[in-house]
Amino acid sequence: MGQVINKDYMLHLDLYVKDCSAEFYANDIPIRLMDSNQESFHSLAAHHLLLNNLNTFKILVWPGDTPSNVLQKSQLTSVESRSKPAKVCLRLVKYPVGAFAGDAKDGEVIYELNWEYDQEKYGVDPYPYIADIKFDIGSHLGTWNWQNCDPINLLKELPAITKIVKQIHNDFGKGNGKVIADLAEPYLDDMGKALPAYGKDEFREDMINDINYNAEVEDAVDLFNPENHDFRLAADAKLVQIINKDWEPTIRTKEDEGGESYELPLFLGKLKGRWHIVA
Repeated sequence: MGQVINKDYMLHLDLYVKDCSAEFYANDIPIRLMDSNQESFHSLAAHHLLLNNLNTFKILVWPGDTPSNVLQKSQLTSVESRSKPAKVCLRLVKYPVGAFAGDAKDGEVIYELNWEYDQEKYGVDPYPYIADIKFDIGSHLGTWNWQNCDPINLLKELPAITKIVKQIHNDFGKGNGKVIADLAEPYLDDMGKALPAYGKDEFREDMINDINYNAEVEDAVDLFNPENHDFRLAADAKLVQIINKDWEPTIRTKEDEGGESYELPLFLGKLKGRWHIVA
């Protein structure tokens, strides 16, 4: 099909789950884990995740217990809990700017991936189960910086990755927002291109201000503990997701009195041999 975007529209990924947990992926980048006991719908801007022409979306239903073991059967959920009639859906939707995401009458569904459990078709407890779809959106916004990253050998490069993550963790805790924003220059470039109405400078300023606030809070940041890390490759091994075994971002503040924390989800990648935050 032809180009699906213009300045008057936003492209969103609308994600739905019912009676299950599921992890959603766009072009081999994990975008969200959802548990229907906690949330049934989520919507996010999709521009920076979409490629020119062919795109692949995937839903992993009832994934494994940790990020790096998503393809292994869960030991934390019972077969009985996984016997419900699970339903999942991923939609690429074009919304007019200002429209309410999730409102079908305001959006135009460009592509849709639906999956529903059928015992006769899939057997008892077929999980984790992968549902996927490929589609061509034609011309989009060009090549993203993360597409140009060097391949990563996680086993070999894990010590170097852990060292960089520790540096980011230290700067995050000290409120050194500019240092982290400089490391995230490729990501900020891409976000500025993806959402020009907001712009790179605004994204950068927001990141710096949010991180700088940590300097005002004593002992704000979660402990850095490699035993909790569960870094995994993404985007055909061009990215490494910085994540813990509990599915939470490794870089995050401690929970406040209301149970809230400030998380810094990130993917690292190498551009011309140098590590950056690229997504």
